[in-house]
Amino acid sequence: RRASAVINAKMEEQHKVIDIVNSDLSRMERKLQTMKPGPGQQEMLVEISACKKVLAEELTVLEQLEEEYIQAQQGVSQLEKEYDNIAISEEQAAIQTKNLTTKIAEQKDIVKQVENDVRNLQEAYENATPGNAQSEALAELNAAKKALQEDKNILASLTEEQERNNESNKRLSRQLRELQNDMAKMRLNGEQDTEEY
Repeated sequence: RRASAVINAKMEEQHKVIDIVNSDLSRMERKLQTMKPGPGQQEMLVEISACKKVLAEELTVLEQLEEEYIQAQQGVSQLEKEYDNIAISEEQAAIQTKNLTTKIAEQKDIVKQVENDVRNLQEAYENATPGNAQSEALAELNAAKKALQEDKNILASLTEEQERNNESNKRLSRQLRELQNDMAKMRLNGEQDTEEY
């Protein structure tokens, strides 16, 4: 945006220069019409020709500035889109992290409950009388231990996914900072009008 503003200021200055040259050209052309043929008129024609050449050069400079301004505006637009995309990605990652944190908390509660159930079933098995009652208690205990292991696996999977997301968030933030730093360095080096910028 600053580069666009600088270019815009240069364009305004260029318009002023063109206005001055145009004014001089008009003045010379009016003066030429009142002159009598002779060496003075020839000199005025040479001056008018030189003034027209200067005007053409100044108009070319203005066109170049206008092109740079358009490129700078397009660059700003692209950067805004990229920045918005990164911001959206960060928001999505934050939401995903929050959802994972909630799921992990819920899964920890489930694991605690199942661990309590396993302890209760272990006591029931130890206190059961040998025979069918003890076999049933053992079957329930084994099923609860299997469910506990499955719940722990789910918890480990959620925790691993959260760690991957956290690492991804850090990487995304690092990339954004690096991009901003690179662009700041380029601006300091006067490279804001380059294709790379």
